[in-house]
Amino acid sequence: MLKFLSDKTTLEGKISIREATRPDGSGGGSAVVFHRPDRSYVGVSRPVTPLPALTLDIESESSVSVSLNIEEFMGAIDVLLASAPKGHGAVTFSSQQGGLVLSMPSEAGGHDEYPMILSSESGLEDQTFTLDYSYLKTLADLLSLETLTLGVHQRGRGGYVSFFHDEGSEDDADSSGNRYYTVILWRN
Repeated sequence: MLKFLSDKTTLEGKISIREATRPDGSGGGSAVVFHRPDRSYVGVSRPVTPLPALTLDIESESSVSVSLNIEEFMGAIDVLLASAPKGHGAVTFSSQQGGLVLSMPSEAGGHDEYPMILSSESGLEDQTFTLDYSYLKTLADLLSLETLTLGVHQRGRGGYVSFFHDEGSEDDADSSGNRYYTVILWRN
């Protein structure tokens, strides 16, 4: 948005702003579209549903964790997707005989499993959780990670996984100093 508004073309011309809203009965929400004279535009929208209220202790350590080797994880996803129903994007994490296992439903019936060798879990035991794999892939790609370590927090029939990434201090010339804390909700 800032890049669009600070572009040289934008600064030389006028911007028209158009807003559209939908009544609550049809889902609610609104969008604003910014138009430049060169016919380019960008839109911004508000979510139609409120974000869930979560009380999280960012400093607390989870007793359950999953450490994913990203190369192995993406290879496992490719294998599991080969027999999964079209458009399926969720992967289930579980522990079998002390090792991490990924699974997805199969078009042939049942579930296909992929035992992980380079990835690991700690404390998962009888617990399983299911996530959309694209969230994890996006995190790894965005931050150029080779390993992604998740804290697993169960609450009732669901829970969340947490991920913390620290890019170093602002004093380090090779570091941005950014700190990321990401939470992905899951429900079984």
